[in-house]
Amino acid sequence: MSLQRLPGEIVPAGPISYQVVVQNLSNVVPAPSAAFQFTASVRHTSISLTCAASVGSSCPASGNGAPADNVSLGTNGQMTYTINAIVDSAIGSAESLIGSASINVSTPYSDPVTSNNSATVSTPLSSDIIFRDGFETP
Repeated sequence: MSLQRLPGEIVPAGPISYQVVVQNLSNVVPAPSAAFQFTASVRHTSISLTCAASVGSSCPASGNGAPADNVSLGTNGQMTYTINAIVDSAIGSAESLIGSASINVSTPYSDPVTSNNSATVSTPLSSDIIFRDGFETP
């Protein structure tokens, strides 16, 4: 699993986006049922998502709110979630936005390598947001 914040300035009331890529590394055993979850800090608002899956895999195409989905990964299957949110306008300048993703295969299946089943990213606000309107001269 990989989790990254997509490029862009992070400011109060502005957008923030994440991309989560989940892969079944087995070319023999599918994962027909797995629990995917993305947890966003309380400073994320208006969360929405899209998801695209490879042939033999499935995930919800879109939705609102932080995803907590039952998904399916075929052999060598992959899915890519794009999660969009708005940064809370009341966020403090010293606060960071934290996003975490995890996936766990459902029984009777097991995952021999669980160390790659979760990821977290912490994003501080963009610096110098007080001057972001562009009216100041350097």
